[in-house]
Amino acid sequence: MMVTEKASIYYYSNLPVHQLAPEDLLSEVSNFSVVPEDWVLIVMDIEKSTQAVRYKMHRDINRIATESIMATLNEMKLLNPDIAIPFFYGGDGASLLIPGAYLQQIRLMLDDFRYHIYTNYFLNLRVGFLAIKDIYERGHAIKLARLSHHRHFSIPVALGDGLKAGERLIKDRLVNERKEPSQRMYVDTEGVSCSWQSIKFQKTSNRTLCFIVSLRDLSQQASTLAGINQKIASIFGNYPERTIFPIKYLERKNKISAIYLQQMKFPNPLNWEYLVVKVLGKYYFRWFQRGRDFAEKLSTSILPTLYDGDYADILIGTKEQIATFIGHLQMLENKGILFFGSFISHQAIIKCSMNIDENKTIYLLDGGEGGFTSAAKVIKPKMRKD
Repeated sequence: MMVTEKASIYYYSNLPVHQLAPEDLLSEVSNFSVVPEDWVLIVMDIEKSTQAVRYKMHRDINRIATESIMATLNEMKLLNPDIAIPFFYGGDGASLLIPGAYLQQIRLMLDDFRYHIYTNYFLNLRVGFLAIKDIYERGHAIKLARLSHHRHFSIPVALGDGLKAGERLIKDRLVNERKEPSQRMYVDTEGVSCSWQSIKFQKTSNRTLCFIVSLRDLSQQASTLAGINQKIASIFGNYPERTIFPIKYLERKNKISAIYLQQMKFPNPLNWEYLVVKVLGKYYFRWFQRGRDFAEKLSTSILPTLYDGDYADILIGTKEQIATFIGHLQMLENKGILFFGSFISHQAIIKCSMNIDENKTIYLLDGGEGGFTSAAKVIKPKMRKD
């Protein structure tokens, strides 16, 4: 079926938002729709990010990756507020899909953003673009679905190897020269807030598991990912309850107050609400409706999950639960079905948030002591040996 150019730009906006558990979404391939050929994959990657992390610039790296997404979303709102675009956050970079009709404007904005990053952080943000048509002509595929993450927002779920293949092709030719900015210079990254709140668990209780899964047999991609999520449900509980971040951990040492004040950015420290939050701390989020609403939204808007062809997630559970799940992944790896990397710690870190619009704020979660970065160090050598 032919897709007109006008219909194509609203491709992602018009996808149904599935109110399903991930295992149910993935169990039915008809829930997924082919990305139009006239869309474009954008990949942003911070040059020498590993070295920058060694120099304790990990917070700058995470903020830049978050701002690169926010800048693109804000620019798209200016160009056409009715267009939704899927994005995939990677910690030291990001990938997005946009309609090709807006490529030139987005490219110019990102040139300015790259200049801003270099002048403020002395880091090179490399940016590359690849038409989806070119990915398809190389024999790869990309299908997307929108999965409801509670009622606050939806996340993209990708099937096929097209995103990963496109990222590899782009990274081979990423732009790293520093261009002079356009006359505009200003890039809108409004909506990003970074609080870096570390939530520690007692060593005798829960812990976090960061894991990354990369499938070897893509012909069974959907069913394998569905099976992994079914296993998660059997161990950690059903969706969406298992994705709710326990508010009791956010109340410890008034972490929730710090996140709230960081996000609200009260201009005047004598503001009545600012003073009430500072005095009451966690009790503000129990006694006041505005506080209760924020606590509920925060606990259901923390987003570690990434489905970009691979699968990355964070689970919070007991030592026994995590050991059972890792044993399941190990069994699948031994059968040659997938590669996986995992890392366990006794803390979780809410790094940055993105205020997508008035009612949608996404909080980005990682594990302690490196989290996903540490898990990636486990899986990458396995994949190189293959």
